[in-house]
Amino acid sequence: MNERIQTGALRYQNRIGWTCTHLIKASLIESRKRGYVSITSKGKDMLKNCPENINENYFLEHSPDFREFKYPTKKNDGNETIMKISDLTPEDQIKESMTILNNSLASDLLNAILNNEPAFFEKLVVDLLLKMGYGGFKDAGTVTQISNDGGIDGIIKEDKLGLESILLQAKRYKDSSVGLPEIQSFVGALNGEGTDKGVFITTSHFTSNARQYADNLTNVHLVLIDGELLTNLMIEYGLGVNTIQKFEIKQLDSDYFDE
Repeated sequence: MNERIQTGALRYQNRIGWTCTHLIKASLIESRKRGYVSITSKGKDMLKNCPENINENYFLEHSPDFREFKYPTKKNDGNETIMKISDLTPEDQIKESMTILNNSLASDLLNAILNNEPAFFEKLVVDLLLKMGYGGFKDAGTVTQISNDGGIDGIIKEDKLGLESILLQAKRYKDSSVGLPEIQSFVGALNGEGTDKGVFITTSHFTSNARQYADNLTNVHLVLIDGELLTNLMIEYGLGVNTIQKFEIKQLDSDYFDE
């Protein structure tokens, strides 16, 4: 019970955490709130069949989502190839392992966002834009009043006088996609505020019609950030995450031996 892995975490807690991650990726359990999980209908059906071993091989056979998580698909000229870590060079193994770790972290981030209040997500999107370098001065970002935001959840001032601003909208959806009407409404809110810069962030996805509409806008600069890009940016800019360990990869210094 006291054994620790190299990062300093307790080994049994690390194993339990990864077990939960694998069960979630296989859609057998789902995270309801921090520290709590519940079995899914797929999990109940699996238990009725009573497989002899519920292990990684079972997940790989019965869950396409888990296969993609464990062995990311590489797309080359329209062809897809499953790359197993054991087939890669040591350097590529590290990269693929980092992909798995970041995918797991991204899933944890989305669960943490969905298990918080909507007001928390609105603050998060403001914090993210500030972390990315927008604003650049104290109190550059604000969350609007919930009761009277006019369709605007946050504002990033690009200069101290507020002559240029980026307006934000945040939609904390689990399953529903953000559609064209919501994007059109946000664009209307931008026009009403007299600005041409907006960022729409959601934890889910945008429909193809919504993306096409945003791409075709000529008088408004509108950026759409879905759940996947959101978590990638949070990881990249260190929002809501901590670094627990760093690795160095070293190689032979040929110059030293040639002297």
